[in-house]
Amino acid sequence: MKYIPVAVLGGSGYVAGELLRLLLLHPRFQVAAVVSSSQSSDPVTAVFPHLAGTAADGLRFEPFELFTRGLAPGRPCGVFAAEKRRGKIHLPLIAVITDFAIHSYWVHPEVDLYCVASEEARRYLIHRGISAD
Repeated sequence: MKYIPVAVLGGSGYVAGELLRLLLLHPRFQVAAVVSSSQSSDPVTAVFPHLAGTAADGLRFEPFELFTRGLAPGRPCGVFAAEKRRGKIHLPLIAVITDFAIHSYWVHPEVDLYCVASEEARRYLIHRGISAD
């Protein structure tokens, strides 16, 4: 079976911990990197002890600079969208937005799937032309 490599950006909060737990249990995904500006180089299981004994045991947080080329953290969605638009990335781009209000820098036509925290955020994306599907 071919695995789909996944990088979790902004990976040190509660939502990231739950996302990692779900990804680590999924038979098709392989967590390739967990990116955090505040936990750079720390073991992932030091921040998320509930992931000890899983494939997270060998993972360390990677610095944002490896992924964002010097842009401010919080804008990696736009960076990856631009790379996808240029044809340099051929993977699905999924944006998990935990804020209740969505900033426009998260909205890009290259994003394949949005996961949002509220109905209001969902309506905002639809208003901006993102498919409800």
